[in-house]
Amino acid sequence: MPKSLVTLVGAIAAAVALSAMPAAALELSFPTAPFQENDLVTVRITGESFSPAPPFRVVSITDGEIRVVNPVPCLITCGLFPIEPITLGLGRFAPGTYRVVVDDLARPGVAEATFEVLPAAFDLTGWRLTSFPERLTDDGLVTLTLARVVSQCETAAVRSFEVVDDAVLIDLDLGVVPICAPNKLRTLAFDLPLGALPAGEYRTFLTRTTGTLGPPDVQEIEGFAVSAAPDALELLGARFRVEATWRDFDRNVGVARPATFRTDRSGLLTFFDRDNWEVTVKVLDGCAVNDRVWVFLSAATNVEYTVTVVDTVTGASQVYFNPLGTDSPAVTDTDAFAACEEL
Repeated sequence: MPKSLVTLVGAIAAAVALSAMPAAALELSFPTAPFQENDLVTVRITGESFSPAPPFRVVSITDGEIRVVNPVPCLITCGLFPIEPITLGLGRFAPGTYRVVVDDLARPGVAEATFEVLPAAFDLTGWRLTSFPERLTDDGLVTLTLARVVSQCETAAVRSFEVVDDAVLIDLDLGVVPICAPNKLRTLAFDLPLGALPAGEYRTFLTRTTGTLGPPDVQEIEGFAVSAAPDALELLGARFRVEATWRDFDRNVGVARPATFRTDRSGLLTFFDRDNWEVTVKVLDGCAVNDRVWVFLSAATNVEYTVTVVDTVTGASQVYFNPLGTDSPAVTDTDAFAACEEL
């Protein structure tokens, strides 16, 4: 008999044998349900199969359908075998409803079942809040940073944020990546520029307005404080206090305020607008040079001002005056304070 004819006869005989066999009796269940979007979905397969130990595996995931097959071929004489329960991992899925279809040998769809993936529970463990600058004052701009260490399977985004009275509300969108490495970690960080805030204590709340699985959908985390800006510069470890007053051409008078940006040795003073810096003041340790503490001062103004630098330990002071209508000269006072012994 020709080889091609033998092959054809064998195929026909196998098809006839399969058609004469009873359908495999398989049952699907989900012991670890309900599932959330961060969970590994598993299905339990029990019953009878055409193979005594069928190696079921996932072959495709399309349009909400997960196809599971037993690829082991069956001989003409094969029958149904009771199988030990098999637990098969299907993967991680976005929220939604999914259908599992099992093909045992050449019989498609011998078992099927559906499962639902719910949005992940609103777990806020690990979120941390930091601020810039570290010391917040009411004369500067406040920026918060919200950060958390997550696995590569987790995603998050800030949908919105706002300040309502003494509370900051941050609305998050949390999600999951279906194909990922759950044991690898990364840090998510979001900058939240809040702008200028009045002095006071502020509470911070994380919210999730969509896809929340049960309470709580609002969680309070650590808060922060905004202090009233000081009315003087404190330099060289707060040893020297710098104050100033001013008078303009309309006879308006006022007290200068320190700008937000400063260092331990220098600072800026504003007269009219906190974004318009008028005077730069530096108090420097010149003890190694001439056994004195120096005061340097420069200004970009022709209004009248009086800058007073006070040694808060000894009470000694130096006063620097600029008359109204005079372009302010630079001050380089390298003999300002004999204070090296106390530094």
